Amino acid sequence: MSNKGKNVYHLSKNNRKLIKRKKGSMVIILFLLLASIFYLGSTFISLQNPWAIGQKNGPVTGQSGTLSQKAMGVTQAWEFQTKFTVRSSPVAADLDGDGKLEVLVGTDDGHFYCLSDAGSEEWDWDITVSGSPAVADLDGDGKLEVLVGTDEGHFYCLSYTGIEEWHFTAGDWIESSPTVVDLDGDGSLEVLIGWEDNRLYCLSSTGSIEWFFETSISHFSSSSVADVDDDGFLEVLVISSRSLYCLNSTGSEEWHFTTSSWMDSSPVVADLNNDGTFEVLFGSSDNKFFCLSHLGLEEWSFQTADIISSSPALADLDGDDSLEVLVSSEDSHLYCLNSTGSEKWRFQTGNSVQSSPAVADLDGDNQLEVLIGSDDSTFYCLSFTGSEEWHFTTDDSVRSSPCVADLDRDGIFEVLFGSDDFNLYCLSLTGVTASGIAPWYCFHGSIFHTGQMDSDGDYLDNLTEDYYSSDPTASDSDQDTIIDGLEVMVGLDPVTADAEGDLDNDGLTNIEELTSYPTSIFDADCDDDGLKDGEEVNSTGTDPLDPDSDDDGLTDGEEVNTLGTDPTDTDSDNDGLTDDEEVNTNGTDPTDNDSDDDGLNDGTEVNTVGTDPLNADSDGDGKTDGEEFQAGSDPLQWDNWEKLFGLYLIPAYVVFFGLVVAIFIFTIKQVKKRQTRRQQQEVRANDLLTEGERLLAEHQPGGALQRFQEALKIIPGHPRAQQLFEEAQAILTAQKEENLRRLHDEGQRFLAAGNLPAAETRLAEIRDLAPSHSLVSSLEQAITSKKGELVQQAEEQQAEATAALRKEREATLRKIIEKYERITVQELAQLLHFRKPLEVKQWILDLPSGLPLKIDKDDVIISQELQTDSSKTEQAISRLLRRFDEFEREGRGKRN
Repeated sequence: MSNKGKNVYHLSKNNRKLIKRKKGSMVIILFLLLASIFYLGSTFISLQNPWAIGQKNGPVTGQSGTLSQKAMGVTQAWEFQTKFTVRSSPVAADLDGDGKLEVLVGTDDGHFYCLSDAGSEEWDWDITVSGSPAVADLDGDGKLEVLVGTDEGHFYCLSYTGIEEWHFTAGDWIESSPTVVDLDGDGSLEVLIGWEDNRLYCLSSTGSIEWFFETSISHFSSSSVADVDDDGFLEVLVISSRSLYCLNSTGSEEWHFTTSSWMDSSPVVADLNNDGTFEVLFGSSDNKFFCLSHLGLEEWSFQTADIISSSPALADLDGDDSLEVLVSSEDSHLYCLNSTGSEKWRFQTGNSVQSSPAVADLDGDNQLEVLIGSDDSTFYCLSFTGSEEWHFTTDDSVRSSPCVADLDRDGIFEVLFGSDDFNLYCLSLTGVTASGIAPWYCFHGSIFHTGQMDSDGDYLDNLTEDYYSSDPTASDSDQDTIIDGLEVMVGLDPVTADAEGDLDNDGLTNIEELTSYPTSIFDADCDDDGLKDGEEVNSTGTDPLDPDSDDDGLTDGEEVNTLGTDPTDTDSDNDGLTDDEEVNTNGTDPTDNDSDDDGLNDGTEVNTVGTDPLNADSDGDGKTDGEEFQAGSDPLQWDNWEKLFGLYLIPAYVVFFGLVVAIFIFTIKQVKKRQTRRQQQEVRANDLLTEGERLLAEHQPGGALQRFQEALKIIPGHPRAQQLFEEAQAILTAQKEENLRRLHDEGQRFLAAGNLPAAETRLAEIRDLAPSHSLVSSLEQAITSKKGELVQQAEEQQAEATAALRKEREATLRKIIEKYERITVQELAQLLHFRKPLEVKQWILDLPSGLPLKIDKDDVIISQELQTDSSKTEQAISRLLRRFDEFEREGRGKRN
């Protein structure tokens, strides 16, 4: 019990002693008073003690898709509805250290979402994301960062709680997914990201440029990383337009391979033939799938019937120690190839396939399943031989690549994928006791997107295992019962047995927090109630995720550390009043069911009789409330014995004297009551002042100010409280001014560095703190000026780019017309920067007569009639350029 509580109860006991000492003299006075009362009554009270126990409702999950299955059971666990298509491939990782995985996914509705394992939103960012996010501990603090590129041209590094740590801005939008790897072997991770400004950037862990690789044409795939040639140094494999480039760890080109058409596929790497060097695998829009050697030479290719826009997956499907290659095509098929490029099987869907596959042993039978989505609005699960095991039907195309992970730590995988019907789906498996491994569990192999497989299914791809010195063939390298990937996610060491350690010093071991209790390995007090998680689990029996386990209005920490009440019982003393009602409403002792020792418990006095639970004799008639209640008299009124004795037996002056004495005694009692109440208020005020001074000494002026305000409410004008209040207020004002100045200076520095979004963030923070402060207008003016500069620069750059593009187009058309060259539709589309060959074909077909471009089958034919007439040539070129500008304004020929 706190000193405050002890003082209150001590004063109450003193009152009871005073009553007992005066009890003898009061009998005579009461006799005289009773003679002057003209009625006799009694009150009979029936007691009631109502209880209401509430029951919380659990979450409700819906099911909008249609399931079809054969042997393995599958059901929709939940769906998360967005406002537009979901084509970004989701990833899953334990961001908050509770052993359960969060889900990260971008959408085309302008939001990037972080969801719980049950599908509820934990946080989101207002950005449009086409690629798949990557997750890694960049700064080595034991907590993951989230890395994502946006259609707005920004690349963000977010904390695990969704707070920006840094961002990098270059040119155009970003469609590729980031890759995280220690590229130079210095022990610090780098980030690779392709931009539509014709560059692949290598960023440090803090977001600064280490190097960039530039090509002549934009559109970068996601990168793969491996020591391709087994020379001890890593290489980067990346696709831009029609070429695949192999770069060394400093960004210099080692070799490149060019196909006959553009490529949307991202390369993957593996040693297919066990010769110690890696092969590079990728698809192309010329309908071919390629396998290159470590030197960039074609080892084999596989022909499909349509373009290949997805990325392949790798796994040993049949357990013969040789990898299979899984690749989908827009010819509606998923193909399974052996390590030499021969087809083992194919599976046909009802429409084109643009989703990249995932591979996992879903049902724990040591046989891998293959997961793939299709434009026929269906998501398929196939056996390792290519036969359908089940499918799930949505309301639109499924182009998102799936992610397989055990979200809720029950040992059974969940399956995640997005659909063009605006939903992210989570499917759960039934009839399965345990899942197996997942060697290719998400887009590009892992949450690090290195393009390498995860051989042991521990959420770390083989290259990342090398970074952490863990065993790529053993899911639990240190044999401490926590798989390597989960250890990395929560800041543990995958090669040191630390399961029995206690990272947050809360009294629960790491393995207990990750597997037995829903608490976080990062936070010693998950519910911020003043009790450590281990104390709640092992000692008090309270819920470590609920600050008020018994829902009585008092936190568990208050009940255990201050009041001495039972945090699992709303009414610790069983008197009919909740602990909160006793402490904060009635001022009674929550551990004593009869605070004033009058024979009636506190709940009866408050809820039924209406007497004062802190006053043993509520009506001051000399009898305790309990005695009157037992005798059947009214404890709230003086009793009338006039009928029993008769007023005529007592002289009038005796009655008058008795009344005077009674009034005097009553006045004395009221004075004492006020003194007691004043003493209680002073005790409470002094406690608040002491606590406030402690907080002030601990540099917590906000909490101190609150305590001083409470003290002034109890005793208005208290000089010491007023002085301390003014001191705390002055400190807070100074801190606020210092913080405003710091934010203003940071904003100016960001502006000087060209980081306009960060400067605007600081301006918003200053507005929130002090909307009318002079620093607001100062920073606003600087930002407005900077924006004007940036707009002017952008306009100048746009004008230069437009002029250069027009000049390039004019030169191209002049060359074609003057030299009468035959050129394919695809080649002309690339030279004129069309997105698709069909668009340039339509443009030519729409040309008016008299212009010298015609189409014969698949070729563009240039008329000879202008070869000798330069004036006609110039006129034709000018008209063609005008038609091109009109076509582009209509939105039918936008550049990539």
